[in-house]
Amino acid sequence: MIRRIGLTRRYLAIADEEIGDILLLKSDAIGALEKFRLAVARFRALATENPENLLLKGDLGGALKELGDAERLDNEFESGLTNLNEALSIFGTLTKKDPNNLFWQYLTALTQRNLGVLAASQKRWAEATRLEEVAEEALINLSRQDPSSVSFIQDLAICDIRIGQAAEANGDEEKAIGRFRAASNLLEPLVNKKSPRREWIGQFARASYLLGVTLHSQAESQIVLQKGRDALLTLEQENFLSAVDKTTLTDIQNALNRNKGQGAQN
Repeated sequence: MIRRIGLTRRYLAIADEEIGDILLLKSDAIGALEKFRLAVARFRALATENPENLLLKGDLGGALKELGDAERLDNEFESGLTNLNEALSIFGTLTKKDPNNLFWQYLTALTQRNLGVLAASQKRWAEATRLEEVAEEALINLSRQDPSSVSFIQDLAICDIRIGQAAEANGDEEKAIGRFRAASNLLEPLVNKKSPRREWIGQFARASYLLGVTLHSQAESQIVLQKGRDALLTLEQENFLSAVDKTTLTDIQNALNRNKGQGAQN
């Protein structure tokens, strides 16, 4: 049990973490890192005082995961690697103690994926692919246990995108096309739901762009790119485009224009 004063400190740490997320969305990396580090310090103190409390250990692992990923974005790779590996160790321990807890398994997979992103940011493509494939395997197992979870489907698509990008960087164009196509196929049914989430649309559009510019067939490329563009235009009409979405829309439109120009030349 956590005493009332401990609960107050936990809520403060959770608030720090949430503020860090907001600051990160606003591109305030310095402010976000400060909040994440404060959250880690609070959770670490609570976990140390309550060593048998798995919830607090999980809180600490989650905060370390957020901090490590934010450090990667700020090019603090060594510190990011240290914090992500500590988070991975915590989630691994929690999973062993409670093997039926899907949430710990899910956080383990996401942390593996974040380590893959960190490796990719340093162009360590083989390591990035290995880590993404480990995360992918875990997410596939989770989706089998809970087939209704759209989160697992979305995260599997993200793994496909990142493995595809690593393959493309290594010159394996066919593998890249296969992975980008797999991501698009996973995300398209989500986008076609009655009220799709903004992030599904953004990720589908990005997968469509990556697939469209990699395909050998110009006709298929045009169809794929137009699907991605049309999905984003629904967000633009509602003024829901994020900065990343706007970049993707510009990339898609430029690719469509290039295809049109090449078609005219042919």
